[in-house]
Amino acid sequence: MKTVLKAQAVALALLAAQPAMAKCWEDPVPVRDVYVDYDGLTFHATCWNCDRHQTIVYMPGFGDAGTSGDPILHRDEFRKYGVLSIDPLNQGQSDHEVVTDLVPFMNEVIRRFMDHERIRRAYFVGHSVGAFQVLAFQDAYPNRVKNRVVLLDDGQISFQDLPNLVFPGGNDFGIPAGEYSIGDVNKMFCGAPEMGMTYDECVAGIDAYSAFGVEPTWDHLRKVLLITRDFSIPTIPGVSEALDSAFEDASLAFSESVHHAEWIQIPGAQHNLSSNTEWADATAEAIAQFLP
Repeated sequence: MKTVLKAQAVALALLAAQPAMAKCWEDPVPVRDVYVDYDGLTFHATCWNCDRHQTIVYMPGFGDAGTSGDPILHRDEFRKYGVLSIDPLNQGQSDHEVVTDLVPFMNEVIRRFMDHERIRRAYFVGHSVGAFQVLAFQDAYPNRVKNRVVLLDDGQISFQDLPNLVFPGGNDFGIPAGEYSIGDVNKMFCGAPEMGMTYDECVAGIDAYSAFGVEPTWDHLRKVLLITRDFSIPTIPGVSEALDSAFEDASLAFSESVHHAEWIQIPGAQHNLSSNTEWADATAEAIAQFLP
């Protein structure tokens, strides 16, 4: 999947190797496309099984459609829940626009989707920068979020404190040798066709989320499950070690600082959800055990 850390999605090509533990829904379930308007733009979501009394709202990572969560959430373990998967601004089937105040902007889009579907409160699952957005939403609208939140590979909770990355000469990305901030590296990948965004849309999103401070949101968290990729697998010397070390430290600090926080690593898992989905089995199992 295309994430807030586009370079990371490429650089951290960790091999996932999970045994099959969960089954996708074997019988057809009701599926609906949902559209809401906000600030002159139209936004799209997919609603699975939304006649259920309990709903999971899924927010994808940067550059992805809401369907990126399908391999995890469309399983028998979650049959008792409705799943509302939202395409954020510039992603999936939602409209495109350059918006600098993206975090509060998307809070209002989420609220409109919930109001449209008459969802008073929901469980939230967010992947990568989608986890940022989940934290922002529960901070802005704590009464709309139930008492369990799932953050998928949200090592980016220390996004502002990441070390500069040193790319050696002759690296696989064709980046000139030198030291770069993660923001610099991400902007190099902005505008790539697979991002589905213009350069300006992409940079505005990266700037918005990299400037977002998550620590003030922690007080509103009740129970939270932080699931991360496997930080123990070395990939590119001098690059991924620095990145993973910072993310691992941030994950540890998060689990120690937030009351009722649980942190697990999925062995062999990578950050990229769509390029390799084997680790979705273990992730779905962990989420199903965490939710009531």
